[in-house]
Amino acid sequence: MSERPRRSFGANVLISFGFTGLMTVLAFANSVVLARLTGAEGRGLYALAVAGLGIAVPILSAGLSFSATWAIGQGRNLAQVVSLDHLWSLMLLLIGGSLGGGIAWWFGGLPTEPWAQVLFACVLTAPAMVYGEIVRGALLGLDQVVRYNVVQVSGVLVLLIANLTLLHLGAWAVLLTLGLSYWVVALVLLLGHVRHVRRLVVPEKELVTDSVRYGVKAAGTSLVEILITRLDYLLVTPIVGVAAIGLFSVSDQIVAVLGWGGLVAGRMMLAESARDSQGDSARRKLGLGVRILLFVVGLAALGAAALGWWLIPVVFGAEFADSYIGLLILLPCAMLRGASALVSTYL
Repeated sequence: MSERPRRSFGANVLISFGFTGLMTVLAFANSVVLARLTGAEGRGLYALAVAGLGIAVPILSAGLSFSATWAIGQGRNLAQVVSLDHLWSLMLLLIGGSLGGGIAWWFGGLPTEPWAQVLFACVLTAPAMVYGEIVRGALLGLDQVVRYNVVQVSGVLVLLIANLTLLHLGAWAVLLTLGLSYWVVALVLLLGHVRHVRRLVVPEKELVTDSVRYGVKAAGTSLVEILITRLDYLLVTPIVGVAAIGLFSVSDQIVAVLGWGGLVAGRMMLAESARDSQGDSARRKLGLGVRILLFVVGLAALGAAALGWWLIPVVFGAEFADSYIGLLILLPCAMLRGASALVSTYL
C-alpha cells in the first residue's frame, strides 16, 4: 500500500487556523458565560485552575506530547510509541486518583477553601488533560491535522455545554465543568484507541530514553513560557484576591487569543521540522510565518485597543470594565507572545 501523501505545511497551518477561529469563538462564548453566570469570583477560580494545570501538565507529561510527534515523524515504531504514551497516562491516573483521595480525606470531604478547591480540581483533571495532549501529539506526528484540531475544539465545546448546564450550582462549579470537559474528551479518545490498548507492548529502552530526553527538553521550553504567563496568577492571588484575578484574566485571555496564531503555527512547524533533516525548508517557512504573524497580530492589537473600552463591559458585564486597563498594559506583549510561541516550538 502506498503511503498517503502528506499535506503541505501551509495547508496544515490554514486548516489549524480555521479550527482555531472556531475554538476562539467557543472560548470567547465560554468566557462570557463564566463572567455572566459566576462573576469575577468564578472567573478567578477558573483562571487559577487553568494556570495550575498549565504549569503542571508539561511536568507531569514529561513532554511526551512533543516527543510523540517527533518520534512518529522520525519513523519510530508506532505500536511502541502508542504503548509508551498509554502506560505513562495510566501511571498518572493512578497517582492523580491517589492524591485526590488523600486531599478529600484530609479535608473530611470536598474542600471549601478556594485554594484547596483549585488544587483538588487540578489533581483530578491533570491525568485526563495529559492523555489528551499526548494523543494530539501522536495525531500530529501521523499528519492527522484535522483530528488533532477536532480533539481540542471538542474540549472547548464540551466545556461550554457543561457551563451552560451546571454553573447555576455556584461559582465553584467552574472547576467541575473544567474537569468534565477534559475527562469526556479523554474517555472518547480512549474508546477510540481500544484496539491499541489491547495490544500494548513493552516499549524498547532506547525509545523510552530518547522520547523522555527529547520530551523533557521540549517541555522545559514550554514550561518557561507558561511560567511567564501563568505563575503570576498563583503568586498574586493571596495579595489581591480571587475576584481581582477574575478581572485580570479577561484582559489576559484577549491577549492570549491574539497570540494563538503563533502557537498553532509552531505546532505545525514541529511536525514539519521533524521530517526536514537539513532544516533549510523549515527555516524559510519559519521566517515567513513570523513576518505574517507580527503584521496580523499588530493590526488586531490596534483594533482591541480602540474598541476594548466599550466592548468589555458590554460583553462581559459592567463588573469587568476595569479589565480594559489590564488589556492596554498587556497588548504590547501580544506580538512578542505569538512570535515567541512560534519560534520556541520550532526550536
